[in-house]
Amino acid sequence: MENVIELRSVSKVYKSKGVDDVVALDNMTLEVGRGEFIAICGVSGSGKSTLLHIIGCLDQPTSGTVLVSGTDVSNLSDTKLARIRNEKIGIVLQDFALIPYRTAYDNVMVPLYFSKNKKNANERIMESLEKTGVADLARREIRKMSGGQKQRVAIARALVNDPDIILADEPTGQLDSKTKKEIAGLFKAINSEGRTIVVVTHDDELAKTADRVIRISDGKLV
Repeated sequence: MENVIELRSVSKVYKSKGVDDVVALDNMTLEVGRGEFIAICGVSGSGKSTLLHIIGCLDQPTSGTVLVSGTDVSNLSDTKLARIRNEKIGIVLQDFALIPYRTAYDNVMVPLYFSKNKKNANERIMESLEKTGVADLARREIRKMSGGQKQRVAIARALVNDPDIILADEPTGQLDSKTKKEIAGLFKAINSEGRTIVVVTHDDELAKTADRVIRISDGKLV
């Protein structure tokens, strides 16, 4: 299987003046194949979110090599990292990170502002909302939506540029049990289209839907 994500001896150390350095990732090596659904689990502070941020080009390692879709992103400029995020990666955050006083349609449109490919924007936005089951809410403001509806909009936003990889940080963390199952099923459906999915989660039910569960402790794979 072709690897779409590779980490080779990656470490991330946060230096603080006057206190001990914090080792968030410790010499980690990891491969994720194209089309895999991976769940990353571990206690708070274990390095899960740091790993996700490095895979998602939101942060860079202190040492080691990170490849995303065959491109070494370990030492790229912020501009080049932003381009890769926009073209190759869709990111779903725990707090949704949506604009509350704008509509679902407006929020899904945001990645297109930064994309080179703006063709058929309306069709792509509505297709993403349809895929996540909230096309009927396209003109509703985010502040008037439930948590589950907001998460579906956030996933639609992550899909709109047709990325190879979807990353999600605790995507069911703020949802009730019924909605958690629905969102887990949605990720599985997106994965069945051939997209690679990596989720950080404390949710055992969501982890069970993944092809592989990776457990982290103190910045190391267990």
